[in-house]
Amino acid sequence: MTSTVHNSGITMSTRQVLDTDVGSKISNLVDEYQRLVRQLVSAMESEVAGLATDVTSEEMIDRIILHDGRLQQAVQEFDQKRQLMATAQEIRSTIADSDVALTGIEKQLRAAEIAVTTALETARKKLANIKRAEEAAMSAEDIIALAHELSVSFGTNA
Repeated sequence: MTSTVHNSGITMSTRQVLDTDVGSKISNLVDEYQRLVRQLVSAMESEVAGLATDVTSEEMIDRIILHDGRLQQAVQEFDQKRQLMATAQEIRSTIADSDVALTGIEKQLRAAEIAVTTALETARKKLANIKRAEEAAMSAEDIIALAHELSVSFGTNA
């Protein structure tokens, strides 16, 4: 048996939902059907006994046939609503599955965001170091001159 949750948060079974409207209609039609059959039996007994009746058995059979059509229509309506409830439950299940999948994708996207942010920060630091190195760049001649000065100053002190 499937269950449905209404906006009020109350959970009702499919059977309860169907019983509230179509089910009570079918129940009333069956009760009326039983009453008509009893009247038919009574009319037939009266006709067999030769008693006068308000309604003939033919008229009662016509009423029962008409009523049977209404009952069949109510049963079809009941079946349609049952199928609709089953479809609604399948949709709810699909939505729940999609929610789980979306939550997983959301977690993956957050992890990817963290990884990209970290990589971006590392790249910024590397670019800043390269820029600093370019700004403080020394020519080869300056490096040779500095090395020569160091060599001379250490050589005279020794």
